Amino acid sequence: MAEAPDELENATKLTAKTNQVGMQFLLTEVQAGMTLLDTVDSSRDDAANSRRRSLALEAYGVVAERLERSGPAALLLSAEEREQIVQAHAELGRRLGR
Repeated sequence: MAEAPDELENATKLTAKTNQVGMQFLLTEVQAGMTLLDTVDSSRDDAANSRRRSLALEAYGVVAERLERSGPAALLLSAEEREQIVQAHAELGRRLGR
């Protein structure tokens, strides 16, 4: 009979999964912001474009806030993961004029 995984092993797996989901969330936020700005570039509806820019700015802010977190609330990202998110976030910021 196989032994049940211990609590430390379960916690380690849960932490890894949480960080993976967190990274995907940040990338999705940046991609959503970029898509909104792409739509602004091709749309002539000023009211809708204003909302789209606001939503893209909100996505930018969410990612910035998550990247600045420290302590237990921080995502544990590898250097490569962090760099990928930081670069995408910077591009979104550039497109927003930040």
